[in-house]
Amino acid sequence: MRKLFGWLVVLFTGLMFLVLVGYRVVQAVERRSVAAERTGAGGPPIVRTVSAEAHDLSGRVEVSGTLRATSTVDVGAEVPGRVVEVLVDVGDRIAANASLARLDATELRLALSQAEGALAAAVAAEERAKRDAENAEKLASSKAVTEMQLVGARAGSAAAPRQRQQAKA
Repeated sequence: MRKLFGWLVVLFTGLMFLVLVGYRVVQAVERRSVAAERTGAGGPPIVRTVSAEAHDLSGRVEVSGTLRATSTVDVGAEVPGRVVEVLVDVGDRIAANASLARLDATELRLALSQAEGALAAAVAAEERAKRDAENAEKLASSKAVTEMQLVGARAGSAAAPRQRQQAKA
């Protein structure tokens, strides 16, 4: 019985080997026939030619990472003040010298009023110093004022234009 079983195993293994070899032969024959069809029955392979043309290629790639600026810019106001309105949004493109925000001008108007008042006072002081110097000159001829009062009036008249220029600045 053992001998019969051994022969059956050898016979089955041989049969499987023959089936496998036959399958591989059939595959090789099919590959050759497909290749022959593509090449036109044994001739050179059939190819399709296309003229080369220039085209713009665009694509989109999504990535994650960290962006770092190549340069930085400090943005600030030429005058101090409280921001009352922001004129641009984050990411907006802006032109050079464009306004980015509007500041509260109350303090600037107050400073301008004070400067205008100081200038008016300096102009009035200059006119008064000129009149005082002229009066002192007239009174000096009749000896109604001292020499020291005359020198003081002349000095005040000479200093008044400089004080007006400082107030104007």
